[in-house]
Amino acid sequence: MPNFMVHLAVAKLYAQKHDIQGNDARDFYDGNVAPDLEEKKIDGKRTQHLYKPLAPDPTDEERCRNDIDFEEHFQRNEYGNSLTEKGKLLHLIVDNYCYTNALDMGRLVREINAGVKRRVILSNSFDSINDYLKNKYDLNYNMTNKEKEMGEKLEEWQALDSQSTANLFDTPEAIEKLDSFIEKIANEIDLDKCIAERRVFIADYDKATNAEITSFHLSQ
Repeated sequence: MPNFMVHLAVAKLYAQKHDIQGNDARDFYDGNVAPDLEEKKIDGKRTQHLYKPLAPDPTDEERCRNDIDFEEHFQRNEYGNSLTEKGKLLHLIVDNYCYTNALDMGRLVREINAGVKRRVILSNSFDSINDYLKNKYDLNYNMTNKEKEMGEKLEEWQALDSQSTANLFDTPEAIEKLDSFIEKIANEIDLDKCIAERRVFIADYDKATNAEITSFHLSQ
């Protein structure tokens, strides 16, 4: 559950690299925050973040992370030239890779095993670096057309912070790891290629687990 600032940081770097400007950029940024604003559950299943079911007897790490079911997303969505829809895809890519590549998973598992809810830990941790991300990447919620909705969602998330002092970003090394993640996603992902090939793959990240986790081909 990366926060809005993480998503906007990746989106801004991506937009700069791919020359997405003006109102197009605002539409793209809207897409990058939309899944967290539009999320609902119907019959117990999320409508925006479609997660793969856990394997039998999952490890602690598998329970903690979120593996996005990109195959189902590609089956459901026709992206066309919509920058908002492409922004939503980038949001999901960030969510999918964040747990195993931007966070200290061992520490997250230990905090959860100690009785702290995952959402509380992540809310507290990401909230602690909001100002850092805002200043480093020159971000603001008014980059989007969703400032009001984001403010309301932030109030909901920040209500969790007082429940835990856990902070996964309390060292320079942890923050550096997050910065490296933000820059890698922005520089290595090509959304048009992902949509054309109907697959999501980042070599360094996927080979560490199994390329089949996020790499797949749909029959044409």
